[in-house]
Amino acid sequence: MTHYCTSGNVSIAPDAVIAAGSVLKADSDCAIVIGAGVCLGLGSVLHANDGTITVEAGASLGAGTIIVGHCRIGAQSCIGTSTTIYNVSVAPGQLVPPASLLGKMGRAVETTTSPTDVYWEQPHASPRNDRVGTATDKRNSGEASPPKADKMEQEPSPWDEVDTDPPTASSSPRSASAANPLRSTVVYGKAQFEQMRGEMFSR
Repeated sequence: MTHYCTSGNVSIAPDAVIAAGSVLKADSDCAIVIGAGVCLGLGSVLHANDGTITVEAGASLGAGTIIVGHCRIGAQSCIGTSTTIYNVSVAPGQLVPPASLLGKMGRAVETTTSPTDVYWEQPHASPRNDRVGTATDKRNSGEASPPKADKMEQEPSPWDEVDTDPPTASSSPRSASAANPLRSTVVYGKAQFEQMRGEMFSR
């Protein structure tokens, strides 16, 4: 479990301790120098770019420390775990808290606003939103809602119709059916139903 990876011009003192999973990579025309008694924690990454990374004697780098660019880590300094250092040096004996970020916080990104972004940023009204907003305003305004009907109004049924005007002798069946075809049909149907019900219950 003492395997670590080096690439490029990397110089390590014999008594330095480098934990497993560490990576030391120096780009072309760059270098990494690890001094005597230096301790690199698990998974430390040192990437030399545009210069040299020098870790002086007795410095201790916690697990997951990332150093990128060119800098100098002073002697007897202590770097907390999960710390990122980018192109900035640490003074000798300095204590860096864990999960710190030293150096440039990030790269500048030019932001542009397109017509599509402006369109989506503006609120748009829809018929559904209007209905919801109106209903919400009425509830919040304290207006009384119209009372609901206790019973649903029943629609008239054809069976409830009664033939109060029986046909006279002078009127013919054809003229009576033509004048009120629905009533004659309904009355005949009701009588037939009553007859069928009487036959069923008389058995």
